[in-house]
Amino acid sequence: MSHVITPKQPYYLKGYTGHCPEMKSRFGSSYSALSHKILLDPQVRHSHKLVLSDTEVGDYMLNAKKEKCDQVQAKVPPLERDEELDRDDMDYYEKYKFPISPGYAGHLPKTNDTYGMPRTKKAEETVSCLKERLKKQHRTRKELEKINDMRYGKREVQTIADKQLLKNEFTLPLIEVRPEYTSIIRNVFRDEESKCFETREPKLPYSLDGLDEEKYFIPGYAGHVPFGYSKFGENFQNATNSALKDFSFKFNRMKSTEWAPVGTLRDQPALVSIPHHIYSEKHGLIPNYGGFVPGIQFRYGKTFGEVTRDAKKWQRGDLTN
Repeated sequence: MSHVITPKQPYYLKGYTGHCPEMKSRFGSSYSALSHKILLDPQVRHSHKLVLSDTEVGDYMLNAKKEKCDQVQAKVPPLERDEELDRDDMDYYEKYKFPISPGYAGHLPKTNDTYGMPRTKKAEETVSCLKERLKKQHRTRKELEKINDMRYGKREVQTIADKQLLKNEFTLPLIEVRPEYTSIIRNVFRDEESKCFETREPKLPYSLDGLDEEKYFIPGYAGHVPFGYSKFGENFQNATNSALKDFSFKFNRMKSTEWAPVGTLRDQPALVSIPHHIYSEKHGLIPNYGGFVPGIQFRYGKTFGEVTRDAKKWQRGDLTN
């Protein structure tokens, strides 16, 4: 009865959410029985790696990716004092103790680029790469100190390798230039040098010429792109370049036509301000005029036009109707 209750090994437990090859085309048995047949079927393409990796911690070989992207084999180094490392580097390296326990919540260098292995092995691999990088930086720093000492005479040149280190375009210490030759730097006159090293002020893509190669927005730009709603089927750089060209063409046309100031063909004389008279002595006001007319409330028997003719005569003392 034990074989009925417990399926034969190997098999996947019910509820396993990983990939099982050809499981979608198998029917008629339980998940455990079907997975048992699939795992033992030689016609099924299986992965060469186990589903679960070995979690035991020990000496093993791992692939360490160095800065030049060449794959090399590196063994996990024991945590011992290294003479090649400085005290500060070694103190930084000793923060990570072997083995690093699962669940460690501290910082581990460059673990985001490592996949497909348990966290313990991942941590040991990244820490070993850290030590190799610190060693390389330490050797480079020591080499620069050695070159500096040989050029200042603090150290003798002993081997051919030391002579090769001294071959460089620049020599130390730097020689001070005489005042009369300050205008010449490496056989380039000062005015020519200023043209060569003339810095270009950054300009917005809107103001660049249409033939400029930099007239586009950098991918990831989340701002408004004028005329960008009509650009499809292109990458972001080409689409924004075409949209900005349309914007520049439209802007220049509006600037030269609708927004341009209206010019005059000839100089016109200055306008002379002529005083305006509301109450004329010869003509009356227009009917329904709603303004003030002096003395109109005392006049009767005539039209509005006749009454308002020379309306200010009442102010002059002329009381004739």
